Amino acid sequence: MQINARPALRRETERMESDLNAMDAPGTPPCPSCRQPMIFKRAVPRFAALPELRTYECKACGITFTAAIEPGEHADVA
Repeated sequence: MQINARPALRRETERMESDLNAMDAPGTPPCPSCRQPMIFKRAVPRFAALPELRTYECKACGITFTAAIEPGEHADVA
């Protein structure tokens, strides 16, 4: 009986983590591969004429995506 409970618990934990990650940052882009919400990982502040860079990661696929945020551009990436 305990053997069957573990996979169910693991699935529930993964679902809860996915729900929390989706709420991590409003406007995070969907993964181009699996369409799951990506998680904000880091930002590089803008410097001189260069834009701010924001990096997002998909936990499901491991894909990373970096977006350039130009000055005056809306910060949300959707």
